[in-house]
Amino acid sequence: MTLANLFDGMIQLTSFAEIKVDFWTQLLLTCSTILDFDRICLIDPSSLSLNLNAHFINRKIYWSTRAVYMKQKFVADLTTGDTKLEPSTKIAFLGESINPTTDRMKDLFDFRNKIKQMAYAKPQCETEPITVIGMSCRMPDSCGVDEYWKTYLDGKSVIRPHPDGRWTTEQIGAMGNIRIECGFVPCSVDEFDGDFFEMSPVECNFTDPQQRSSTEVSWEALEDAGINPQSLAGSMTAIYSGCWTQDYNDLIQKFAPPSTGELRWYMGNSYAAGAARLAHIYKVRGPNLGVDVACSSSFVAVGQAVHDLRRGAANLAIATTANLIIKPTYQNDVVLSKDSRCKTFDASANGFARSEGVAALILKRLSDAVRDGDRIHSIIMGYGATQEGETKSVGTPTVEMEALAMELSLRDAGMKPEQIQVVEAHGTGTAKGDPLEIKAISKAYSASGRTDPLIITAGKANIGHT
Repeated sequence: MTLANLFDGMIQLTSFAEIKVDFWTQLLLTCSTILDFDRICLIDPSSLSLNLNAHFINRKIYWSTRAVYMKQKFVADLTTGDTKLEPSTKIAFLGESINPTTDRMKDLFDFRNKIKQMAYAKPQCETEPITVIGMSCRMPDSCGVDEYWKTYLDGKSVIRPHPDGRWTTEQIGAMGNIRIECGFVPCSVDEFDGDFFEMSPVECNFTDPQQRSSTEVSWEALEDAGINPQSLAGSMTAIYSGCWTQDYNDLIQKFAPPSTGELRWYMGNSYAAGAARLAHIYKVRGPNLGVDVACSSSFVAVGQAVHDLRRGAANLAIATTANLIIKPTYQNDVVLSKDSRCKTFDASANGFARSEGVAALILKRLSDAVRDGDRIHSIIMGYGATQEGETKSVGTPTVEMEALAMELSLRDAGMKPEQIQVVEAHGTGTAKGDPLEIKAISKAYSASGRTDPLIITAGKANIGHT
């Protein structure tokens, strides 16, 4: 402890002199994480003679010994005073004499290089940008990213009456005759190739169409990324699924025979099972999470993926989301628009229109994407999220907390407000939400150094609220 105090907490000391283990085992025991190999100083105890007057001068150590300092890749003679150990350097007093010959040094560095190729070996940056290398979607009036983008280029509204056969009188009762306008996906939601995904007919019947669609779209996104889905087996690939409606579960509980059992209902409709099913299909081993935070579920799912990729918990992430209207939805005068339109930031705004969507993103650290030569669609520089805290009711927005989320995102990205040129707003078209959001955007992105105007857009005016 005297020696540790002398080093002023800068260096961790480990000694295995009393443990009868070989050199390599001692080395591994010394490194509490693989990253310690980047800052480790191995001391040969047979040559150690510590001067009681040893001290730091300009963060240098003076003492009479020889050591292998891994960071600098050389055998350092610390008596010269020319060796400067970096903060958090770990010094290991090994029970065996190192005798740093050329052969032993070569073995040592070869050993370190092999270890550094293992999972979790590479140091991760807490703010490293995350790339989108693959994506696919099914959105109102579009079955794919290109069609979805064209919706905005054409500037059209895709709100329409529900498709024929979406719900029937036999299933829903008299309510099934009501025509409701929403943003519906043009693809069939009741068809699925279970054999392709190795799912039995019974499993398919009890599985929420949202989960079935997420499975298909995630496969398409992997193909878009140039990744063979079958190649993921055994990899540290993470799955994040953001959903917040359970229409199909409601119908199953109402119409399915009780003899089918609640376990089948749960395994086919719970959020946890949805993410777990993707991991099962792709045979991956990374983190797995189903997220329900209402209409920000997909946002938080992507944020969790960013966090886990940055800390090295996964090498690749699949983020999915789905929202399908499987049973009739009714307009009311609280939050839904009576004329089924999101009139975002308009004086006539009277609520939002519901719509459907299924999407998947394939995410990867920027350094890994560049190394692997991936096509990069876009880059996530930063992420920020907050909770409203003390408000009049659960879910009531506030200017302060919305602005704080944006400010946290800027801080995480290491960017200034004036560097942001475009903001895609939530823009629901509600009389209360829109004005608050505009004030929050103004609070977060207004800056004296801004020379260009900030452009604010909202896709809900075209497709509704997915």
